[in-house]
Amino acid sequence: MVESLIALTITTMAGAALLTALSGAVQSSTAAARTQIASGLAAQLMEEITAVRFPDANATPSGGSSRDSFDDLDDYHNWSAQPPRNREGLLIGREGSIFWGVHVERPSQLRPASSFMERLRREVQVEKVQLANIGRWEVTSTETGWRRVRVTVSWVSEQNVATPLAERIQLFSRPAETP
Repeated sequence: MVESLIALTITTMAGAALLTALSGAVQSSTAAARTQIASGLAAQLMEEITAVRFPDANATPSGGSSRDSFDDLDDYHNWSAQPPRNREGLLIGREGSIFWGVHVERPSQLRPASSFMERLRREVQVEKVQLANIGRWEVTSTETGWRRVRVTVSWVSEQNVATPLAERIQLFSRPAETP
C-alpha cells in the first residue's frame, strides 16, 4: 500500500511538471504567432502607404477615417483601426474575393477567429522630419520634403491596454523635380 502511494505521488509530481512545461510552450507559441501576424499586418499597411504620393507643400489632409479616400502620406497621420480592415473597409481575414461582380467571403475554415482579430489595433504616425546629425532625424513643423512613417500593430487586452507587437518605420522623400 505504501509503495502504491509513493508511486502515485511520483507520477502526480511528474505529471504536474509536464503540464507546466506544456503550458509554457503553448504560451510561447501563441506569443510568436501573434507577433508574426502583427508583423504581416504592419508590412501590408506600410506597402499600401508606400503606394500613395508624397504630399504637395500646400496639400491639406483629406480627413475622415476611411482609407479609400487617402491620396497622400499625410492623410494617414493619426489613423487607427481596430480590428484591422483593408483599404475598402472590409475586415482582414474575411475579405474574400469578387466573382462576377459579387463579393464572396472567405470560407469559414480559412478565416481567423474574430475574437483574435478584434484584439489587434493598427496605428499610423506620419511626421515631418529633417536630418539633424548623421543618421539622426528630428521632428519639425516646417516643410522639409521628408516624412517618417511609423506603423504599429498592438494587442489590446480586455482591460483596453495596448501592447505593441510589431512596428515598421520608413522614411519617404519628395521626388526630385525633373527638368
